[in-house]
Amino acid sequence: MKHGRPSASLVALSLLFTAIAPADGLATTNNLIGTFSGWATNWSTVLYSDDGSKNGATPDKLDFVGDTSAPGLYTSREGGYVFYRMRMHIGTVTPSTYSDTLLLLIRTNTSSYYPDFSFTWDSKSAQASDHGLEMEVLNARSGTRWSDIQMDDWDGSSGQKGTNDINGASRTTDGYVRSIDSQPTVTFSNTAFVDIAVSWSYLYNYTPLRSNQTWYIAVGSIANATDHNKISYDVGAGADPTNSLSVGWVDPLLVTPVPEPGALPLVMLGGGSVLAACRFRRFTRAVSF
Repeated sequence: MKHGRPSASLVALSLLFTAIAPADGLATTNNLIGTFSGWATNWSTVLYSDDGSKNGATPDKLDFVGDTSAPGLYTSREGGYVFYRMRMHIGTVTPSTYSDTLLLLIRTNTSSYYPDFSFTWDSKSAQASDHGLEMEVLNARSGTRWSDIQMDDWDGSSGQKGTNDINGASRTTDGYVRSIDSQPTVTFSNTAFVDIAVSWSYLYNYTPLRSNQTWYIAVGSIANATDHNKISYDVGAGADPTNSLSVGWVDPLLVTPVPEPGALPLVMLGGGSVLAACRFRRFTRAVSF
């Protein structure tokens, strides 16, 4: 059963006593798309992105998880890039762990639940020069469930990088993907982060996405298949592919600042964070299909 969201003030109060779990000293960072020294160090938790395990106690690389003590989704904007961090229900990641698709879906339209774009990591193919991190646009919407959604390449090419795709035309600094494994949690045991970075320079030059827009965010996964398939395995924020598109979106303005996970053994968020979180607006716009 889906329940209504708690108020921002209640969430913020609960975060006053949230322990930021430290890395256990054994975490490994894998550069999955490119090598980048400019990763964010100041992340914000996206509220209402909590997600219980999709498949019980069995960890899975495509299962989005998170709760108030180990948030499921983070975001940051630093150094000319927009960053997103997803918590996955797998403890150890290697460069060969993934052969699937993870989507960071973006909706700027306030009158419809359909996604407009996505930053999509297609790891089914090992040819990152032609696949890898891609910019996608909505291709098919055969219904109103997440499993009805199919994205397609923004550049119109399913087999190679076009000029207006991320890292297209021999550019190498448009976007990056990395994983950080061995992130301990109370509820989900060890988890791993998958981080995505996309440059504003790329977005301003090749897409209509802008930094002053409101982006509604959702995450989805496709098992053992490319990015040209429908969302099939999991959707974040407590949703799954069988759910309506009205479930699973989070408002990126609903965030609360936290330090880099693993930086400190315990962080007590101050009263200023509570007041700030209380001022963030909730997602109450009237939207339809």
